[in-house]
Amino acid sequence: MRLIAMIPALLLPALAAGSGEAALGDQYMVEMALWIEGEQRGTPIVVIEPDAPASVAVADESGSERWKIELLVEAPSVSEGAPIGATWLNLTVYERRDGEWETLADSLLGVREGRTATMSVVKSGQEPATRDNSLVYLEAQASRLRPGQSRQ
Repeated sequence: MRLIAMIPALLLPALAAGSGEAALGDQYMVEMALWIEGEQRGTPIVVIEPDAPASVAVADESGSERWKIELLVEAPSVSEGAPIGATWLNLTVYERRDGEWETLADSLLGVREGRTATMSVVKSGQEPATRDNSLVYLEAQASRLRPGQSRQ
């Protein structure tokens, strides 16, 4: 894979309306930072409703969408064993190769408000995973926005 300089991410709207158990109007701001093979590729921010899939594309220097992150914030639940105050993020990272999107990594992350969770893929024997030694390294932070709350 050749490395290309990072340019700002292009935000795409949510792909579908949610139908979760969250209160009407609840939204989450998900802030992410993506590294591919040790190079930072974007720092997208997405505001979405629970159970409403969203997608954010990261372009290369030519403006072509090269990487894509699909995400879903699961509606809050009170299930046994779930960490109190955690927001669950379903994340999938793709790379466009020969015109097709290929999955690089996917994960379900539990993120506590104000904290950062990471997802990484490293070659066998490269532990611990860092931004520099990972094939894919994604940091994510989710904050719940209440109705009427401004986004800063």
